[in-house]
Amino acid sequence: MAIAAITTVGLLSTGYLIYLSQHLQLKTFRQINAYLKHLPAPEETPTRKHQAWILTLSALVGLLIGGGLTWLIATSILHWSF
Repeated sequence: MAIAAITTVGLLSTGYLIYLSQHLQLKTFRQINAYLKHLPAPEETPTRKHQAWILTLSALVGLLIGGGLTWLIATSILHWSF
């Protein structure tokens, strides 16, 4: 019962913080941090190169996690051999 209560409070807090950051149009950690310190939020526009790096790294991390989970499920749960 305590775990359910703590999880519910955590989910409600997370939902409220996401709503608040969207309402205040805070998109980066720097902007949130500046808001918490009562400073003006810095405007940042990521460059194309930065966006390409983020996309590439995100795709690689997704492939590694997906491949690892697939391998783990196939070998330990389904007892497949490669």
